[in-house]
Amino acid sequence: MSSEPVVVGADEGVAAARSSAFSRLAVLTLHLVRRQGRAMVVWGVSLGVLGALYVAMYPSMSAQVNEYMSQLPEQYTQFLGITGGVNSVETWLAMEMFNITAPLALAFLPILLGARAIAGAEERRGIDILLGNPVPRWQVVASAYLGMALELLVVATLLAVITWLPSLALDAPLGVAHVAAGALNLWPFCLFFGGLALVVSALVRRGALAIGLPAAILVAMYVINGLGVSPRPSTVCGLSPSSTTTARPSRMASPG
Repeated sequence: MSSEPVVVGADEGVAAARSSAFSRLAVLTLHLVRRQGRAMVVWGVSLGVLGALYVAMYPSMSAQVNEYMSQLPEQYTQFLGITGGVNSVETWLAMEMFNITAPLALAFLPILLGARAIAGAEERRGIDILLGNPVPRWQVVASAYLGMALELLVVATLLAVITWLPSLALDAPLGVAHVAAGALNLWPFCLFFGGLALVVSALVRRGALAIGLPAAILVAMYVINGLGVSPRPSTVCGLSPSSTTTARPSRMASPG
């Protein structure tokens, strides 16, 4: 009988500790997200405006683009992820925005965030202040990754909304589902490189290396992917990231 209160008290203590840990993690994550508020708006609006320009250009350029695409080698059109010509604004947007430009550009946001989370904070001598508080180190790393994920989601949402808006005023119908799928497919792709930068940042504690290594891998994956669709791809097709993992976000589905 005397042991029961002890067991209940222990259970309550564990539950309280877990609740406190999750609360602290949420506070750290939201703090990091708020600090990057301006950066999220700049990245989202900048990429969104670029996507909106592509949408606005499509009605006047579709005929010329199809003529140009018909003259390209098959291997190049495969690299662009286009088959059967540019017959819709979704295909045009996938070719110009979501297959190459947006993944390459947006992936650098989480890379920078991941590199600055540990190595950058040490170089700025700010991590000592944070770790001087009763915060477990795993929560510092976890909050950096969760904050990165939320920030990427906000940027992808801004990108999708701003890209879609011009289609309302143009003779270029663009499905909301298509542009949302294209933008959201960027999220796991870019988050992978952000996580890689965070790991390198925590291991080597050098900001330049934490940025340079993931960036080099990102560019190399695109080069390998391009070689994988060359006329003689036998030596590299196995290394092409599109043949094994998601080297690029999944192409936007064309309504056709």
